[in-house]
Amino acid sequence: MFTLFHRYLQGAYQEGLGRPCWIIGTFPSILIREAAGTLQRDRDVDYFYGSVQNRFWAILVQLYKEQTGDHAFSLSRGWQNRKAIEERRALLAALRLGISDVYEEVQSEGGSSDGDLCNPRISPYLPAIFQHPETIALAATSLYAARIIHKALLAEGYFPLPQAQNRQQRCYHRTGLEKTMTLVTLPSPSPRNRKSLTQLIGEYRERLSHYIKT
Repeated sequence: MFTLFHRYLQGAYQEGLGRPCWIIGTFPSILIREAAGTLQRDRDVDYFYGSVQNRFWAILVQLYKEQTGDHAFSLSRGWQNRKAIEERRALLAALRLGISDVYEEVQSEGGSSDGDLCNPRISPYLPAIFQHPETIALAATSLYAARIIHKALLAEGYFPLPQAQNRQQRCYHRTGLEKTMTLVTLPSPSPRNRKSLTQLIGEYRERLSHYIKT
């Protein structure tokens, strides 16, 4: 059983504050693969959604191209390739997206699916992300992450608005702050999701287009 700490959280939190929409997953499978010794070092990247098989960054690159016509992001790879990380950080900044996860620490026997994560510890950065005046939307990259975010929002005093609820989008309000937040559920970009890249791009476009700012 591995105990894993999320080493990307703090830097991403500091960079993302002030961005209107945050992409939030559970815990990086790439860190579990690192601990298990199953990395593809020439192709994986030491960052969120860093597995070569994960489609997350390909989706964001396409959304950026559609909005700007710019082909600036080629997204290089390699575990020790600092440029690969910087390109992904720059893409998030260009799209005005924050990135985070719900868990700061987990245990795993080597499996990286949400069901394989044991004894999780919730990220301490979530409340500050929720409360920041510029945050208007949270985009969960799985149904599992959306459920955890829902519980965290309730714990922070937000309550669901019944007139704005469906499977893909829920709205919340916090009295006192007079702040309304939207929780969007995205399909997982993991290779375990059998949807094609084209389908994923279409669904991300539909659910994020209102929040992406280039």
